[in-house]
Amino acid sequence: MVFAVEDTTAQLTWLGSLLPADAGRRGARHHDTAPAASVTAQGRGVAADATITARDLATGDVLGSRPYLDGSGSIELAGLPPASTSTVSLDVDGRPAGCVRLTTTATLGPELSRFATLSDIHLGLDAFGLRGKIVEGDPATPSRSDRAGDSGGPIHLRAASLALDQLNAWGAEHLFIKGDLVDRSTPAAWALAGRLLLRPRPPVTVMTGNHEHNHAGLVSPLTGAVSAGIDVVDLARRVDLPGLSVLCVDTIRAGVHGGRVANTVTSAALDLARAAPGPVMVLTHHPIDRFDLPVSYPPGVPNRQGAALIGRLANECELLLVSSGHTHAHRLRTIAGVSTTEVGSPKDLPGVWAGYSVAEGGVRQVLRRVDSPDINHWLDHTRFALGGIWGRWSVGRLADRSLQVRRGAR
Repeated sequence: MVFAVEDTTAQLTWLGSLLPADAGRRGARHHDTAPAASVTAQGRGVAADATITARDLATGDVLGSRPYLDGSGSIELAGLPPASTSTVSLDVDGRPAGCVRLTTTATLGPELSRFATLSDIHLGLDAFGLRGKIVEGDPATPSRSDRAGDSGGPIHLRAASLALDQLNAWGAEHLFIKGDLVDRSTPAAWALAGRLLLRPRPPVTVMTGNHEHNHAGLVSPLTGAVSAGIDVVDLARRVDLPGLSVLCVDTIRAGVHGGRVANTVTSAALDLARAAPGPVMVLTHHPIDRFDLPVSYPPGVPNRQGAALIGRLANECELLLVSSGHTHAHRLRTIAGVSTTEVGSPKDLPGVWAGYSVAEGGVRQVLRRVDSPDINHWLDHTRFALGGIWGRWSVGRLADRSLQVRRGAR
C-alpha cells in the first residue's frame, strides 16, 4: 500500500511477504521474537542477497531499493516529480512483486527546518490489546545488550529506539514527545525512558500524557522525569524553529483518562502564541473529541473546550496545524477552521513516527513506519487486537497520514 507520500518522496509498505509462499504459518497469534526469515525465503526461491527494487513503470527509472526481507516491510521512494501521478512497480531480483499508483503533492518551496514527534511509547508496559494478551513469547532482555546504543530490551523500548534511529537519519532537528512516554510513573519506567533518550538524537521536548499521571504511579511525573534527566513541559512551552514555532499545550487531568484545557493552560498558551515570531503549530497529548461528551474510546478533550482554544489561538497567531497522540490511530479533522491530526505509536500497528518539513509556503506532515524484521514481526501480531478490528481501523486513510498546510490557506 501507499503508506505516505510527499512532493518528491513516498513510502510503500506491505503486510506479509511480497512473494507467494509454498507453505508457512499464517495468522498465528503467538508472537516469537523473530521470524524464521531465511528458511521461508528459501521456500520462495529467493537468494539470501536478493534485492527489492521499485521502478517507475513508464520510464523504468529506479526510485528505490532495499535488501529482501521475507515478511512485512517498507521501501522508500525518492526522485518522484512533484504534483504528478506515477505507477510504481516492485520486483525481487526481476520477479514481479506488485504495482501501485500514487500522486505526489505540490512543493511548498525551500525547506527551512524539519522536526519529528513520537507519542504513546508506554515504556514499562510490554503487552498490547484491550486485555493485554498480546505479548512477546521470548522478549529480548537488557542483559542481551546492556549498552543504551544497542538493540536489546523490551519490545516497546526497541520499537522507540528504532524510531529514534530513523528520525535521526531523516534529519530531524528537534524531537517532541507528545505524552505517554512511560505507561505509569515508576522509577523503573523512567529509567527505561532515560536509557532511550541516551541514544543519539536531536534536542528533545517531552510532554506528559494521562499515563504519567494515572493512579498506578509510584512517584510524581516530575520526580520521575528529573531522576532520568528529563525536563517535562509544565502548562505550555514554545520552541521556535526556523520558519515555525511549535507550541506544546498540556491537556492532562491527573488520574483521569480524558483530557481538558485548564484556564491556566489557556492563559499560558495564548501568551506564548501572541509572542511567536511566525506561524505556529500546536502539539497536545489528547485530541479534541467530536462532541462535549465522549462517544469513542479513548476520550479526548471535550469539543467545546478544544474548539475554543483553537479559535482563540488562531486569533493570536497564524495557526497552521494541531497534532495529538493518545488514540494510537490516524485521523485528520478540521476544527475551528484548523487542520488537526492524530498520530499513532511506534510500538503497535502501524508503528510510526511523524516528521514535519517546514518550508516557506507551509508545513508538511511526513509519516513513516518503523522497519526492521524483529519489530515488523511484532507489529504484525498487534493487528489482532480487538478481534482484528485494530489492524483495519488504526491505519486510517492516506489523507489522514500525509498532508500539508499552506500559509494563508485560512
